[in-house]
Amino acid sequence: AVADASDPEARRIASAYATALLELRLDDATAHVHSSALTSIRRLVNLMLSDDADPAERMQILKVSTAAEQAKLTDREVFARFLGVAMDQPGAREVLKNSKSTALGAVAEGQTLHFVSRTEIAVEGMKMSKMEVLSMQQENGVWRVLLSGDLSGMVAALEAQTRR
Repeated sequence: AVADASDPEARRIASAYATALLELRLDDATAHVHSSALTSIRRLVNLMLSDDADPAERMQILKVSTAAEQAKLTDREVFARFLGVAMDQPGAREVLKNSKSTALGAVAEGQTLHFVSRTEIAVEGMKMSKMEVLSMQQENGVWRVLLSGDLSGMVAALEAQTRR
């Protein structure tokens, strides 16, 4: 089915996802993510944390200490914990707390919907504005969030590096 830019359910889910991220409710945000994005992040994490990875690094990223424990995590758990590492970077929480997102519109492209928004960030007296695109596709009749192009590219680059 071709995507409809005015689909109210897609808008609701995009908003719920963005709100959950801003409020650092990572499990809630992850519930709205497409399985293709979840498996991509799992592949990335598996490349970063091979079987012989440092247990401290595994604990820092996934909150588990062994490869066996890592293997038992669901794709959603891996995604949420990976996201948590990004949110734990110095200043990340302050940036989120001081940001405001304004939805500007939606564009349909085949089966994909792209939601365009402007995010305004105020940090230490400086104001910045950034355009963002949140892409979604349906999965089993429910709209789900796809990986951003930046993250997809990073996964592909890391996979290419490890194959050499």
